[in-house]
Amino acid sequence: MKTILVPTDFSANADKALDFALDIAPKMGAKLHIFNAFDLPYSQNVMTTSLLDALRESSEAGLKELAKRIEGRGVVFVTESKLGNPISVSRELVRREKVDLLILGTRGASGIEEVLIGSNAAAILHAVDCPVLAIPSHSKPEPIQDIAFATDGNTKGETLALPRLKMLAEVFGARIHILHVFDPESTELSVINEAHYRKQLEGVDLLFALVEKNKSIEKSILEYAENNNIDVLALLARRYGFLQSLFHNSLTSRIAYHSRLPFLTLHED
Repeated sequence: MKTILVPTDFSANADKALDFALDIAPKMGAKLHIFNAFDLPYSQNVMTTSLLDALRESSEAGLKELAKRIEGRGVVFVTESKLGNPISVSRELVRREKVDLLILGTRGASGIEEVLIGSNAAAILHAVDCPVLAIPSHSKPEPIQDIAFATDGNTKGETLALPRLKMLAEVFGARIHILHVFDPESTELSVINEAHYRKQLEGVDLLFALVEKNKSIEKSILEYAENNNIDVLALLARRYGFLQSLFHNSLTSRIAYHSRLPFLTLHED
């Protein structure tokens, strides 16, 4: 059985991600592993037993109440309360439970900026080696019919990512748009290796889109998503290259503050 990991801080944003996970789990034949990480505030210098006990009790009570709300939904799930920050706990649980997908909620003006800029969610994206699906607080609960996978034209490092992308598309019966934004004034690749994607994503409805950059890569991706009714944006988190340059603070603002779409981060081999 597959495993979906869902961190929660019991907020409305986390509940939105949990609702999404509850919907997708039966379709994947997956169980949910829901956890709350509790830790001492940075300002607290002394780790007292009484304070830790209070934090643990609050965490366990929150998970017990959450479990009551989702019992009877026909989903196999477990809950876990763990001492530590959400980043390290997420990394530990992904490895320990062999997690197939991590789903988390984000908050902010658009939702995605909290994924990308200086938040626990941002660090979690890069700390784990499983796909991470971020659900912005302002995203609308729409059926997933179209997924846009933005590629830099380089197919290296996609061996693990593409089967994971295919799995999600098959779960929802979604079409995948292979999107490459190119700059006609640069020396970057301006072609899409269609044969590669047809082989790796065999059986999935594919659409190929080669789009000329309009002011910025971010703006071009968002415009394509809006004009083509995209439900989920997906990108490969390369160790060095496209995603890092795309999500550099000086370049992120347009995507971060305007996109309201769920965002899927896949990882390079």
